[in-house]
Amino acid sequence: DAVVTFEDGTKQEYKDVLLAITTKGRYFGGGVKISPNQDRNHPDEEMILIVAHGLSAFKALIVFASIVIGKHFSFKNNVIEIRGKHFEVEFSRPTPIQVDGETVDGKTGYRAYAKHTVDLK
Repeated sequence: DAVVTFEDGTKQEYKDVLLAITTKGRYFGGGVKISPNQDRNHPDEEMILIVAHGLSAFKALIVFASIVIGKHFSFKNNVIEIRGKHFEVEFSRPTPIQVDGETVDGKTGYRAYAKHTVDLK
């Protein structure tokens, strides 16, 4: 599970979170379209938070396969896209977090800022 705090201080809880990704770019890895609607040159320097949650094992496989072609947002009940300049994500237990390709184990959350960096908790 994860709790997301938004710029305005409001919070939203998501159950059974499979992914919680904050990105300023459209792609990661070798061209995986994780955020096909993102504009890394957006004048407001917005980021996108993507949360995949509440998925059965079978549906998770389908969602992962759809990420490669950028169609994962068609699963509107389970994959959400939120735009903003600051997100804080807190997980219910320690989890590996990846920042710029480097994995850090055992963290319970992160804060991402559009103009700055990522703080791990």
